Amino acid sequence: MKTKVILLLSIVMLSFACKNSKKTSKSTDIDTYRVIVSFISTASGTDGKAIASLESFLISFGKKENKTITYDKYPWGREGEVDYCFYLKELKKGVQNDFVSGLKNLASQSTLVRIYENAVCPHKK
Repeated sequence: MKTKVILLLSIVMLSFACKNSKKTSKSTDIDTYRVIVSFISTASGTDGKAIASLESFLISFGKKENKTITYDKYPWGREGEVDYCFYLKELKKGVQNDFVSGLKNLASQSTLVRIYENAVCPHKK
């Protein structure tokens, strides 16, 4: 009798555990950004020119495509470290690729800029 009760409780607990893991994967999909630009620091602050270049790029790209490029901005460090996280849902796939290529070009000009694609924003609160 004890064995049957333990077996039944184990099955019930296992079924709840499986349901919870499915919910976790769905919430991760929602938080995945198309591209993230992270401005880092190596004990001397972030690259202010690179941040200004990004903001200029956002304006010019938006004007060219006649769209407003939306993003989430998450400051996370003591020296001005910040993440710009883009879903890019307002852009078609080909235009998204052009946007990401432009960001990669900007990032290549500084050692203090990192680009992540199809990822969760690491410093989102």
